Amino acid sequence: MKFADKKEIVQFSIQRSGSTLIYQVLKELYPDKGVRKNHDWKTRYNELPAVCTYRDFRDVAASSWRTAHDVSAQAVLSGKRRMTSTEVVKWARFGCDLSNRYLPHFKKNGSGKIIWLQYEKFYNDFDWLLDRLEEFFDDKYETAKRDYIAKKCSRAQNEKIAKQMLTFKKYDDDSFIHGNHIMTGEPGSWKLIVPASHHKVFNDTLKPSLEKWGY
Repeated sequence: MKFADKKEIVQFSIQRSGSTLIYQVLKELYPDKGVRKNHDWKTRYNELPAVCTYRDFRDVAASSWRTAHDVSAQAVLSGKRRMTSTEVVKWARFGCDLSNRYLPHFKKNGSGKIIWLQYEKFYNDFDWLLDRLEEFFDDKYETAKRDYIAKKCSRAQNEKIAKQMLTFKKYDDDSFIHGNHIMTGEPGSWKLIVPASHHKVFNDTLKPSLEKWGY
């Protein structure tokens, strides 16, 4: 196994890009190591293995709006809450700022000590995720372990935890799941938050950032 001499694993990610799921999985795979979940890169991380995540910045921005305002999934899905026209512009720019902030780290992908995982590929595919982690850590995860992780870290299980809290301001100390943490989890769910009449401006504002990240 690579990095056997390291006592910590860094879980560094753009917010709202599946980082909590990756944190949970890493904690189950390597219980003897400290998993450091952070949205900010620290100098000492340069010497540690880092598992990072990214996601379509339209979904990142829309999901960030929802959690910042503590809007429940039900409020969005019922049509009661949507971004206003002012918020569409503000949060699209927020997504662009996040892209610029994290892009220098993303360019280090493949350096040997850091791996970036795309949300759209792992959010609903534990086999894909665990295959990538096996390659990165040069390790082997038995079927029983894979099945256990897929069940314990499933969306259904995390939704049960989230329902125990009524606000995003509260979270579970073990799983790091917040209240109102999950809406649908599906790619493209930003379209449920941004009014259809504002999809074009949202897309146009974020297009350069999306292209930089391969979208």
